Amino acid sequence: MRIGIMCNAPGELWGWARPVIHELKKRGHEVLLWLLSCPYASGRERDAALNFGCEAVGPFNPFLAYRGMSKKKVDCVIQLGGDIYWGKLLAKKSPLFCYTYGFKKGLKACQGVFTAYERMARGIGNAHVIGDLVKDALELDINQEAPKGAESPEEIEVWNNYSGNRILFLPGSRENIRSKSLFYIQEITGILAEEWGNFKPAALFSPFAEDSELALWDESGLNPLRLGAGVVMPKADYIVTQPGTNTLEMMHCGAAGLVMAPLSFLKEIPVSGIGGVITKTPFIGLKIKEYVLRRKLNRFKGYMSWPNRLGDMSILDELAGEFSPHDAARVIIKALSDKGKLMSIKNKLLNLSNGGEHPKRGASERLCDFIDNSV
Repeated sequence: MRIGIMCNAPGELWGWARPVIHELKKRGHEVLLWLLSCPYASGRERDAALNFGCEAVGPFNPFLAYRGMSKKKVDCVIQLGGDIYWGKLLAKKSPLFCYTYGFKKGLKACQGVFTAYERMARGIGNAHVIGDLVKDALELDINQEAPKGAESPEEIEVWNNYSGNRILFLPGSRENIRSKSLFYIQEITGILAEEWGNFKPAALFSPFAEDSELALWDESGLNPLRLGAGVVMPKADYIVTQPGTNTLEMMHCGAAGLVMAPLSFLKEIPVSGIGGVITKTPFIGLKIKEYVLRRKLNRFKGYMSWPNRLGDMSILDELAGEFSPHDAARVIIKALSDKGKLMSIKNKLLNLSNGGEHPKRGASERLCDFIDNSV
């Protein structure tokens, strides 16, 4: 079969589409990957997608997409992020399937809707719980990648034979966020070095980052790594990151950490739809954006990270709003000073991860089984 995959943001491309495409190709299917425009895109999604061994098209301006889609013939479409409208347009008379973490308008048009966890399914409606595709992506990291300069994924060169605390920073998938993160992380590590000293940092870069950025982070003593999250995260004692799919990666790796959303980063965070247009209004745009993002946070009962939302409890440390690098450093030192609590956090995270696990088959395999039996 020729199967179309509709995808937008970098997290969905790397964490969802990658394992699904891998499984489809194992089964002998031809894959067309259609990249949608996305406010969170890094600009390098197409380059990364070409390494998946499938045909990749886009991203296109939405107003020009109709003509391009009308020329593509597929037996079915799997929507992995983005507006269902585009999935219906590519599918035409073919079956449409969707994997999502939450409710989307237009899901009634899908022949099958899938999600990762029962808690997610409650807010979606008639969704099949098949497990988390991000977990499959982490398995791909372990099976397909090995660190440069190391004999096996069991060794991370910067931490090899290091007995202190290994702190991993995740600077984000977009260059403007990473640029802002660099100075913020430098302040945090400077405070940690002055007041504590018992740590060695590393920064895990997105596959969408330019090589030139790594040199700047290396000069700053932050030891940049370009490896799969599934290889690096299990080796870290503590991870410092921003809200997003990476918090699910932490959950599946049993990695404790701090999820930060500083108020100073708000202007770098895109808001989709008409709300995004309004937030660009001079003078009042940033205030409106802050209001929109805080409202979203309140809907999650104050939790930003996926593990905390799934468990409905505080598992990962979180800081949001007005706080300083000193505040972040204090949270990190406190967490790493209590090894018993870190072990408890690891167990809670892995219990959540295993709660959505189907031991005999991963999520991508279950999704592809459903499609093979339906089309």
